[in-house]
Amino acid sequence: MEILLYMKILSIDGAFNVCSIALLNNGIQNQISQICNKNHLHILLPLIHQLLNKNNIKIQELNLIAFSRGPGNFTSIRIVTNIIQGLSLAYNIPIIGISTLKVIAEHYWKIKKNKKIIVCINANSSSVYLGKYIRSEQNVWKKCFSDRLMNKKDIQTFIELHLHNYLYIGNNYDLKNNKKNLLISQDNIYDQSYAIDMLSIASYYFSKKKFFTSEEIFPNYIINLF
Repeated sequence: MEILLYMKILSIDGAFNVCSIALLNNGIQNQISQICNKNHLHILLPLIHQLLNKNNIKIQELNLIAFSRGPGNFTSIRIVTNIIQGLSLAYNIPIIGISTLKVIAEHYWKIKKNKKIIVCINANSSSVYLGKYIRSEQNVWKKCFSDRLMNKKDIQTFIELHLHNYLYIGNNYDLKNNKKNLLISQDNIYDQSYAIDMLSIASYYFSKKKFFTSEEIFPNYIINLF
């Protein structure tokens, strides 16, 4: 995915514990973040204004606003979605919602350079959200299936059947005797800043005219269990 150098894109992530805001401004990327502790409503807007003011950008100059649309914390995602919709409606800016799981895949691809990634995050005490992605020769993430909700007890079997040579991104899961996959268990994926990882994905979608208006965008809660 190539960054469109002339673009001004704002990206917002508040799916987990950290609120992060990133800006692409004529090829230059900047990011600021803050631990939210479920206080997203009072933290996100000041962060947005802080980053824009720092770069001497007015909201109406933005070409696109991107956000992590879930899965993740229900309340946080709803708050972020409402903020995005309000900005889009007030300033007539197109928006794009990106899967949280895809954004995490992009984040760890930058670190590990593995083009096959599975992302697994907590949904509740008995289930997880799971996404499986392959990065194409054009550096575009292709999902192998729709992001899904899965019982925790089924993860081990799923890994053994489907994930040869994949990089596994998750935590708090015991994948004993799993020799075919890399496991990142030391990272707390819920305390990372992901907004900057959305910029290249958002730039690609914008180049393909895959963006929406405020009325067309919704959170991705994922409620169907596989």
